[in-house]
Amino acid sequence: MRKRKSVPLVAGLSALAVLGGTSVASAATIKEGSDYAYVNQEIFTHTGVCDVEQDGNGVYGQFRTLDGFVEYRDANGSASPCSTRDLSYVTEFRVCEDWNNLPDDCSDWVRP
Repeated sequence: MRKRKSVPLVAGLSALAVLGGTSVASAATIKEGSDYAYVNQEIFTHTGVCDVEQDGNGVYGQFRTLDGFVEYRDANGSASPCSTRDLSYVTEFRVCEDWNNLPDDCSDWVRP
């Protein structure tokens, strides 16, 4: 009777499962209170702005890209989902909370 050697196959499949499970996209995130904006760190073009505080204040992200400046709001307030956009390559960004008749609170500019 001939014995089969299955250890290399099992080890190979285990390694594939481990490596295959680590391909989760990462994002640079900046917060203002609980509100936040993010930029995907793999492609630097996918962005999001999230208003998660039910306080009546709007939230917007400001993005410096290779093509210029882009600003957009979380369109539905604190309801889900967050607003997202694909932009030109993002070099810096920040998130701001819109205070009516007061200066807006903004995070520092950060690089993704």
